[in-house]
Amino acid sequence: MLTLEIHDQTLAGQISKLLAQDFENNPDKMLGELIRSYVRQQERMQYSGILTWDTDGLAYQKVIRHEWQ
Repeated sequence: MLTLEIHDQTLAGQISKLLAQDFENNPDKMLGELIRSYVRQQERMQYSGILTWDTDGLAYQKVIRHEWQ
């Protein structure tokens, strides 16, 4: 499940305009494009070596959180 929370009223207005103009007021169509764009960008980052993921996501989160403290 993907949840998107928007707390900025200006951004919410811009997203509403995009839905109306580019996606024919279809949030499913917009969400699909958002996910495709995210996946393409993630693949580019992984291919370039900028982004790497540990095989165990939970262990990765523990390491990152420990570094923040």
